[in-house]
Amino acid sequence: MRELEEETGIAPGQVSRLGEISDWLSYDFPPEVAALPRHRKRGWIGQAQRWFACRYSGKDSDIDLDRATDDEFDAWRWEILNAVPALIIPWKRDIYERVASEFARFTH
Repeated sequence: MRELEEETGIAPGQVSRLGEISDWLSYDFPPEVAALPRHRKRGWIGQAQRWFACRYSGKDSDIDLDRATDDEFDAWRWEILNAVPALIIPWKRDIYERVASEFARFTH
């Protein structure tokens, strides 16, 4: 919930958890990304993540990337879950395919 608020400005009270993927999903940065100064300086070579499916009960106007404390996103939109993997950079796509597959049950 902390990550959600940091990256989107969505308050924890505006979501309810539906499910989760129990495994940590991980990927390695490609060499050109791992070589970026901010990654090299911190020794980052990839990332491991836990994924949670949540239902959002707020309004679209409550999503405020300018209010977010992290500058990871510059835009957002609602999208059909199974269309998301094709929108993701190739080196993260496998993770998003798994997320879409495992969370498909919440989209019906």
